[in-house]
Amino acid sequence: MDRSQRRAKGAQDTTEENFFRVTEPLFLDELRKDSRRRSELRAFRERLARVNLFDPACGCSNFLVIAYRELRLLEIKVVRALRAYEAVTGSR
Repeated sequence: MDRSQRRAKGAQDTTEENFFRVTEPLFLDELRKDSRRRSELRAFRERLARVNLFDPACGCSNFLVIAYRELRLLEIKVVRALRAYEAVTGSR
């Protein structure tokens, strides 16, 4: 939908700026804290898998798209850290 169609239907489109304004202090800042220990990384990955989100504005799903992207970026960071740890130690 273009802007006029969204406005006519009352649909909301959450901007990335507004998404981060709300979600960073609520949970993203805490999720982004680095962890170096393998057990903590694995627990963090499990925690990421249990995160449930909903679009508070019930809008055009931009909130959910951004949230999914950010959670996936965090998961990729964890997977890379685990692989690096395994490469150095030779263990899984």
